[in-house]
Amino acid sequence: MTEPSILRVSDLVESHKEQTTRRPHEDDIEAGRRMRVLRNMRKMTQTELGRRMGVTFQQCQKYESGANRLSASRLKQVAGIFGVSVGYFFGEGETPERMNEMEELIKAVGSSDGHVLNKSFSKIQDKRVRRQIVNLVRALANECEEMEDAA
Repeated sequence: MTEPSILRVSDLVESHKEQTTRRPHEDDIEAGRRMRVLRNMRKMTQTELGRRMGVTFQQCQKYESGANRLSASRLKQVAGIFGVSVGYFFGEGETPERMNEMEELIKAVGSSDGHVLNKSFSKIQDKRVRRQIVNLVRALANECEEMEDAA
């Protein structure tokens, strides 16, 4: 005769933690990243976006990081605020070339360095200085590309 298994409370707690602790899905992270890019491109703060959405800026932070999922209705609301389709948040309706371009832009602008670079660049009013910076960055990027090709 087999012994009945003893169910411990600690086993139940661990089981519950495993079921309720989930990492954000890559689609949630991507939608949040694209929301952040749109917000930054419009020079909108999280507070302003949150006000327009009817949520706190902390909730916007959670959406942008992918920690909280954007519901379908909330995603539709955000799309309306920025004048894009809901599919934009998932890269739908774009050509493969445009998707690759957007992915690169989202990674660059979505990073903390990209955010600081864009914010600082937008403060420069002199068009000649801005053009010189663009040319410098382009030259550095080409040099890096050449070094990678040589390796």
